[in-house]
Amino acid sequence: MTGTVPKSTAASAGAGAPLAPTGEPLDLGPVSGATRETIETLVALLGGVRNAVGEPPSWSAKYLQVPLNEVAAFRRLASALKLPMIGAVLARYMDEFADRIVVAGVAPEKAPRWALLDTGGDHPTPIPGQMNVYFPADTILPVPCVASIDDYEWGERGIIYYLRRADQSFGEPLAARFEQEARGDNNPLRGLVLNATVDSGRLAMSTVKASGASRADVVLPEAVWTELDLFLSTTTTRRELLQRLGLGTSRGLLLTGAPGVGKTSVIRALATELTQRMTIILASSEVVTDYIRELYDDIELLGPTVVVLEDIDLITGRRRGGEVSAPLTEFLNTLDGVRSRQDVLTVATTNDPLALDAAAIRPGRIDTVLEIPKPDRSARADMLRLYLTRIEERSGEQDPGERRRIVGGVDVDAVAGAVDDVSGADLHEIVRRTVLEFGQDLTTERMLGVARGGRWKPAAPVGNYL
Repeated sequence: MTGTVPKSTAASAGAGAPLAPTGEPLDLGPVSGATRETIETLVALLGGVRNAVGEPPSWSAKYLQVPLNEVAAFRRLASALKLPMIGAVLARYMDEFADRIVVAGVAPEKAPRWALLDTGGDHPTPIPGQMNVYFPADTILPVPCVASIDDYEWGERGIIYYLRRADQSFGEPLAARFEQEARGDNNPLRGLVLNATVDSGRLAMSTVKASGASRADVVLPEAVWTELDLFLSTTTTRRELLQRLGLGTSRGLLLTGAPGVGKTSVIRALATELTQRMTIILASSEVVTDYIRELYDDIELLGPTVVVLEDIDLITGRRRGGEVSAPLTEFLNTLDGVRSRQDVLTVATTNDPLALDAAAIRPGRIDTVLEIPKPDRSARADMLRLYLTRIEERSGEQDPGERRRIVGGVDVDAVAGAVDDVSGADLHEIVRRTVLEFGQDLTTERMLGVARGGRWKPAAPVGNYL
């Protein structure tokens, strides 16, 4: 689907002219075609279309042409992650049979409502939010049926399939078919980078553009990349073997290391590398604390997935006095259940692995603990060279004639030897402070002066203050 209103919405309006909620045509006057199309789209999204309305059971009975007690209902509650995927399936069928279906609001006073799904494109994708949809026989089934979807924020979100009791044998297969299609290749969120947050008291997903970072932008010991590739092989090169041997294709990795050593940079590089092949979910701390189970419940809808849980020591710290907090219990129970799923990789990060509850770090929950060390002298020199190369390249972006030769003018090995026990973030700040003091005229002496001066180190002030 594209970012336009599905043609089923326009079809339900009748003659094609935009209609007010009262059902009267809107007089648009002498407007251009593009303006008219925009207004028609807004009217449709806001529910200003002429449709039959009614409570789902009685409305379904009317169109199924049976008494109310002859209507069979098949309810499927759905999470905030699953329901939009079901809605996307319903939208495709509504488009396919647009000239045959009937659309109504879920109550007499309500017009059909469309929701907007962020799929990472220039425009969000409209999907059914709250509406009844009647499908005649020989459309999605050999028999007539009604799909009633409701994403009400504070109610029981889900979809109900209504059929005549004489046709109720089609109910369960129809519900299963929608769910199967929701997890198929047509799922609009598969292969994207998603932010999992909490909005209005429920789990919400929004798309994020991959940063474009690559492994070349991250200086790490080769052994760290080797271990990361081994972890990723669970759902790539070793996937079929693990499945055949019954060993499962879900795994957990904990990245540890001091602040600034590059844990987040590693995740950004992996997200760029894996996007389109896998779905990447970046979970906020609130999601990890309160919605971790809901996040994982329907995660298989997204295909092979990497879930990133940063700074989990804030949630899974050691229990006090033998008591286990509710968030920790939920976190541990959820990780226990991940192993029963397929193609789910969990990457957690922490600055202090000793602060984690021991129960969180065991095979089946976290299978591998991988430490990212602070860089040695050689790695520090490589990082400085990388940072200076970026500055040199960007200095001539607007005018190639203004490009400064920086890298060759700085002895990065000498600067790397002037500091010890520092992180990549520290080295970046040394470069940044040197630019602040001297602009683009960087030299070995100036960088050494900044590095040895220590003013780049963040430190709390010492002394007495009023």
